[in-house]
Amino acid sequence: MSDDADEVEHRACIPALVVPGNFNLHAVIPYGCTTEDIHQAMASSTQFLQLVNEQLHAQGMLGLESLLMPANFSGIVSEFMNVSNSQVLQDAREEWIPQRPS
Repeated sequence: MSDDADEVEHRACIPALVVPGNFNLHAVIPYGCTTEDIHQAMASSTQFLQLVNEQLHAQGMLGLESLLMPANFSGIVSEFMNVSNSQVLQDAREEWIPQRPS
């Protein structure tokens, strides 16, 4: 890997901060989710990617985004967000989705 490419991959290990103040505080989000819930989900996802990319970079490998096809990468990120934020989602479902009678 060239020095320029290595520098690009190294910079990819440091995600941009997810700034809560950049969210639309007036957004209407379904199922009782809040902008704080979305912020937490995004922050945990970028922390996960940082961890993975740092380890790959330490081994001289490309970052996860560079290794995978876009649809595969999107699927991994979506699944991570679903699993890591399942309690928030479960609480929202229980609060907002009417339960069927037994």
